[in-house]
Amino acid sequence: MDAILDELDLPGLILLGKDEHRRLQGRMPLTTAERVSLAPYDLDAVKGDYDPVAIRAGVDWLLARFGDRVEARRQALQAEWLGQPRILIVDRGPPDPFYANDPSYASEPSRRKTAGAERRRVGNHEDLVESLSGLYPGCRGVLLEGQSLAAQIALFQVADIVVAQHGAALSNIVWMRPDASIVELEGGAPEIGYFVSLADALGLSHRFFPQEGPFGPVDVDNLIEAIEAIARNARRARVSAGDAAVSAGVPVSDRSGTVAQ
Repeated sequence: MDAILDELDLPGLILLGKDEHRRLQGRMPLTTAERVSLAPYDLDAVKGDYDPVAIRAGVDWLLARFGDRVEARRQALQAEWLGQPRILIVDRGPPDPFYANDPSYASEPSRRKTAGAERRRVGNHEDLVESLSGLYPGCRGVLLEGQSLAAQIALFQVADIVVAQHGAALSNIVWMRPDASIVELEGGAPEIGYFVSLADALGLSHRFFPQEGPFGPVDVDNLIEAIEAIARNARRARVSAGDAAVSAGVPVSDRSGTVAQ
């Protein structure tokens, strides 16, 4: 999270590199080291227990810190990302060198860790984007590696449907609108419940979609059917909401900001 923390520009925060961490660890007196501990973190214990109030508070705090940068990117996206629905298909690129294997790590799992496309990737990602783009002009593929936090927030704020493999990129769903949808490609991790629980806590629509292993392809035709079903349901929901508002005598705004009476 170093790059994200650096972007937030938190007062008094100093980020140290790996080498400096190691030097400090070697100099730290035993009496000090004994007072330093890490709280245990059990993913299985928390995956169904997300606190939506706390998440929303964190989102509001972050946007208050640099919401002007996010808003500028969001407005630019809305102006050039044409076509409805806006479908974001997340690819996995080469990992940042910061996350590359480090032989100095103490634990064997840490020495063997991978990230980005080294860990998993959709084998036919380009075919997915091309096929969906032919039906939905608002479809685009994106790599999040190297993108700023503000850029990632804006992308997920504007997107109507996000298609992504199981992985940390889906933590960005906290920025999505309540009427948006997520399609989680299993990617060799069938129906792990972290993100469906997070989506439920935030009131987002979520569905799993099969993939043949962490690097295998996804069935293009079946994914198109799933996207079409999501788009149909979204249209019905908008029509129902519009009818209800008209019946109540409330002006209805469309996606372009025009008010219909």
